[in-house]
Amino acid sequence: MSAEVVVTLGVVLLLLVVHQLWWTNREARADAGRTVRSLQREWEEPAPAP
Repeated sequence: MSAEVVVTLGVVLLLLVVHQLWWTNREARADAGRTVRSLQREWEEPAPAP
């Protein structure tokens, strides 16, 4: 295998790892934000009368 192929594969793998970490973090943060907003709406509702 030539050096260019090894370097290219290394860069591609590095970009894949960076993308996975960045995208996973972004999606987790968005999901947490949705959960927080949902809980805030739920807690702001008045309690049902007994």
